[in-house]
Amino acid sequence: VFVSLKIAQSLDGQVGLKTGESKWITNDKSREHVHYLRACHDATLVGRGTVQHDNPSLNIRHSRIQKENRVVVIDPRGTLLHEVSQLQVARIHKPQNLFWCVNEKLYTSGDLPFAKILRVKESSDGMLDLQDLLKNLWNQGVRSI
Repeated sequence: VFVSLKIAQSLDGQVGLKTGESKWITNDKSREHVHYLRACHDATLVGRGTVQHDNPSLNIRHSRIQKENRVVVIDPRGTLLHEVSQLQVARIHKPQNLFWCVNEKLYTSGDLPFAKILRVKESSDGMLDLQDLLKNLWNQGVRSI
């Protein structure tokens, strides 16, 4: 799986306010470009914290591009599984386009009505094994993220 990273930060290296609130730190042109980048990839990956704090839609909103994208959420402990149906990503994306990545030791049930569950091996440091995560995504047809 090809992996690229997009990050927006202020000149002092911050991605939000000290209070934890998000704040636009990019301009309109930059935000349009990120939607172009989403359209160029098979999926967009975010962590549980982003979903929990920002409740993003993570869809493609570009003036010249109409495409359904896939979203991958890393939530090792399944912390948000009980509220996935109430989140923007679940309201906007089809269940087959929303992948919820959890530790295979902690979550053993099947898919949810609003997301596909990807059970990922644990690495030696207790985090999700990123190689196994990428292998799981490849098996789901995701070639770039």
